[in-house]
Amino acid sequence: MRFVLGIVIACAATLATVAKATEVETWLVLMVDRSGSIDDDELGLQRSAYVEILGDPEIGATFAGARVAIIEFDTRAELVVDWSTFAVAAQRYAAYAPAAPRGGTAIGGGLQLALSLLADRPGHRIVDVSGDGRDNRDQILLADMRARARREGVEINGLVFESRSSDRVARYFEERVITGFVVTIDDLNDFADALRRKLRLELQLAGLDRSEITGAGHPLRPDE
Repeated sequence: MRFVLGIVIACAATLATVAKATEVETWLVLMVDRSGSIDDDELGLQRSAYVEILGDPEIGATFAGARVAIIEFDTRAELVVDWSTFAVAAQRYAAYAPAAPRGGTAIGGGLQLALSLLADRPGHRIVDVSGDGRDNRDQILLADMRARARREGVEINGLVFESRSSDRVARYFEERVITGFVVTIDDLNDFADALRRKLRLELQLAGLDRSEITGAGHPLRPDE
């Protein structure tokens, strides 16, 4: 009887260890801009970069304790990949067959959907917004969602195509969108490399003060 009890206790301890090892530590929502200012080729480049990097076995193994969801946004926000491992998210996003870009840039609406996905999730929570422009649909909603993210301890970071506009988009993201840091790129061909670096910053350095990373608030570039 004691022998059987010992086996039961040992099995329970093993299961507890496995459960702890597979516990989700980070929840990451990727928000991808598909508004009318981004053409088909550029949107395809973004999507392929996400598929490539999420499907990278090294990235998946390094961040096995993370789960990711993907939202695309224009005038409306759409959940295109629900919570998954990185590898599964890559497969699902690769199979996504959307229509052409449409509508305006509703960052606030995308954040509203992202925050609803993150509500009550334990661990570190991040929203990663990529885009090339300002919210031109509802600035009040955007301000409300940013304030909500701060209250709920959700980090919002940005990946900005700075050369797409003379409108100082990175500075706009710093002042109106993010609660964390911004990475800027001047050429969409640099998107994949910048995304890879950004994920590492977000997931490896999750506990750091972001002012240490951004250089007192200045946006990062891919070669920094």
